[in-house]
Amino acid sequence: MNDGPRAVAPLYALLARIALWEVDRPLLEALRRGELAAGLDKAEPGCAADLRRDWSDDDVERAATEYCALYVLPDGPSPRASAWLPGERERVGAGVDDLVSRVMAALDVAPEGPLARVPHDHLGFLLHLAALALADDRADVRAVGDGLIERALRPWVPTWAERVRAAATVPLYRAHATLVSRLVAATDGERSRRDDTADRPL
Repeated sequence: MNDGPRAVAPLYALLARIALWEVDRPLLEALRRGELAAGLDKAEPGCAADLRRDWSDDDVERAATEYCALYVLPDGPSPRASAWLPGERERVGAGVDDLVSRVMAALDVAPEGPLARVPHDHLGFLLHLAALALADDRADVRAVGDGLIERALRPWVPTWAERVRAAATVPLYRAHATLVSRLVAATDGERSRRDDTADRPL
C-alpha cells in the first residue's frame, strides 16, 4: 500500500548504498530481485539483464574501478553538493552541513561506522539521511526530509546525473544516476508514485 513519502524511503536507502560503496556480491544479489531489477531497467534498459548475468571477479573489479572514477576520484563527476552549488566551496559545504545537522537533530541520530567518515555534502550521505527522514512516523520529521531534498539535492543532482551518464559504461551506474535525478526532481506527490519498487520492501 502506498504510504506517501514513506513509500519511497527504501528506494532512497538503496540509491544511497550504491553511491556510498562499490558493488559487491551481496549488493548484486539484492539488486537482482525482480522488483528492484525492474525499476533499474526502467531507468536504463538492459540493466536488469546485465545484473542477472553471471558476474566474474573481473566484472566486479571493473564495476569497482568505474565506481571510483565516477564517485571517488577528484577528476570525475564529483558526488558532493559543494562541487556543483554556486558559491565558494567552503561556504556552500558549510551551509549544507548546517542543514544536515538540523535534520540529524530532528531524527536524533549521528553517523556511525563508515558513514562517520563520509562528508555531509556527499550524495550518498544526503540520500541516506533523506531515507531516514522520509521513513519516520512523524510528519514534521518527514517535512524536514523534504526540505533536505529540495535544498541540498534538487539544485545540483540533475547536472551531476548528466555527467555520470555521459561517462559511465556500467549500466547500473547509468541507471543509478537516472533514478536519483528523477526522484529528487519530483514533487512530494510524484515521489510517492515515481516507481513501483518503492511500494515493496527491499
